[in-house]
Amino acid sequence: MSDTLRAQLWPLPTLGVVLAVAAGVGLPRLDARIQHDIPPWLKDYLFGGGADAARTVLEAIAGSLISVTALTFSLTVVTLQLASSQFSPPAAAHVHRGPVRPDDPGAVPRDVRLRPDRAAHRADR
Repeated sequence: MSDTLRAQLWPLPTLGVVLAVAAGVGLPRLDARIQHDIPPWLKDYLFGGGADAARTVLEAIAGSLISVTALTFSLTVVTLQLASSQFSPPAAAHVHRGPVRPDDPGAVPRDVRLRPDRAAHRADR
């Protein structure tokens, strides 16, 4: 069962969505309960801005995440194009079937080491 879940791409993003929804529901309730009971030493570590400042911070974080995601996808497409043009046709399928690292958000295949010596040897046949 764990091998099946590790090979699928949907469990990790689904877990992220479930945790985000739980945090979105639970954190405002927690904030309402402990709003006036926060120890003074802890107040120095908490965000002291208002709603507009929080919105600005979240906009900056979201913009940088979108940029990194676009860069990752474009580099992946370029890598697959180079791999498919220089190596045998199963190279793209090998990247798609590769094992998934459980610690990667988005579950990126880790075994993308294509062996040029083997690919060249196959091309000679």
